[in-house]
Amino acid sequence: MCEVMQRYEKMAAEAAKHEERMQAIKNMIAKGYTKDSILDLDYTEEEYTEAESELGREA
Repeated sequence: MCEVMQRYEKMAAEAAKHEERMQAIKNMIAKGYTKDSILDLDYTEEEYTEAESELGREA
C-alpha cells in the first residue's frame, strides 16, 4: 500500500509542477513576453504551445 501512495504522491507532485509552469508561461504571455524570450527561460516548445492553447490563442 505504501508503494501505491508514493506513486500517487509523485504523480500529484509532477502534475502540480506542470500546472505551475503552465501558469508562469501564461502570465508571461499576458505581460507581452515574446515566444523566444519564454523559450530562452528553459520552457519547452510543447509547454509554450499548450499554454497558448489554454489561453485560446494560436502559437
